Amino acid sequence: MPSRTAAKLCPHGIFFVRPRMEFYRAESALIMEILRSITPLVERMSVDEAYLDVSEMGDEVALAREIKQRIKEERGLTSSIGVSCNKFLAKLGSGFQKPAGLTVIRDEEKVEFLKPLPVGASHGVGPVTAQALQAKGIQTIGDLQNTNLDLESVVGSFAGTLKQRALGIDDRPVDLSDERKSISAETTFLTDTDTGQHCV
Repeated sequence: MPSRTAAKLCPHGIFFVRPRMEFYRAESALIMEILRSITPLVERMSVDEAYLDVSEMGDEVALAREIKQRIKEERGLTSSIGVSCNKFLAKLGSGFQKPAGLTVIRDEEKVEFLKPLPVGASHGVGPVTAQALQAKGIQTIGDLQNTNLDLESVVGSFAGTLKQRALGIDDRPVDLSDERKSISAETTFLTDTDTGQHCV
């Protein structure tokens, strides 16, 4: 959340602690080395997130426990891991039981696992899209699974992907290219603004 909002919720909080990006990048590189020692099939998504394809390596849950243990022992850090049959579900699982969780979403259980989750839990559904879906009576991913609504009229070309995600379907492979996935930057102003004059 914006620091301004956080300050209202927690007026005694300590803010404006400068990030140590070079330190974070160096630590990230060391953790990525641990991951690549497990498997070369690693898709790095950000400084603190990666996908691993361990589908041909046997017990995925045991491997996840090994990764967590090594990161803790070698780097002194906790990690959260989602284990599943595809990237969408693994990402979803990694967000559960933080800060040191291990969530397994099995292929045969994925539809039931997803069913009670709020529609906003689906990757790619931000607050605006969630609100538009909720206005049509779609509150949960289970509602998405069962709807006969023309989703394209609500979310446009994202409709097909959204329906597949609701069913736990994601056929994207782990991407081993070194291309940068995205670049982003943000500026927090001292006061709220609704004009574009501050855009850079």
